Amino acid sequence: MAQFHNTDDEPICTRKIMIPIDDNQKFSIREYRNKLYSDIHKRKKELRKKTLQSHQNYYYNNGGSEVQ
Repeated sequence: MAQFHNTDDEPICTRKIMIPIDDNQKFSIREYRNKLYSDIHKRKKELRKKTLQSHQNYYYNNGGSEVQ
């Protein structure tokens, strides 16, 4: 593994990552994975909805034409 370790190429997280699963409850690997995937899917769906709403508001406020 040491030959693949490159500290200059490792990503750095600048914020705290919160996993919305109770650490005090034991889950199977399948349950844990399914819960995480479900949460990721839900988050992506919320972001897409927010982005679409933002675009709709922009076009509504600008009469459907681009600002130049």
